Amino acid sequence: MPRYLLEAYIGDSPAARTEVVDRAKRAASLGPGISHIRTTFVPDDQVVLHVFEAPSAGALRRAGTRAGLQYERLAEAYETDAGDAGTHNDDGGV
Repeated sequence: MPRYLLEAYIGDSPAARTEVVDRAKRAASLGPGISHIRTTFVPDDQVVLHVFEAPSAGALRRAGTRAGLQYERLAEAYETDAGDAGTHNDDGGV
């Protein structure tokens, strides 16, 4: 299943971090086949990065909208382990 990266900007506070993770989890619960994989915070830049698995970008957008998940950018993403050469197969996996 494809993975997607959502990039958002938030204030650096415990309440903001809790809220954004709660909304990401809610988005996953509102869309069939959507899984929230992880959220990474970059406090110095006030950036949050969510990784989701979803059947399509459109399905993730719809679920995110219903959950009130705000973001600046949504893009398909590929991840690799430290030893991988950065290639991926047709199903979006590494």
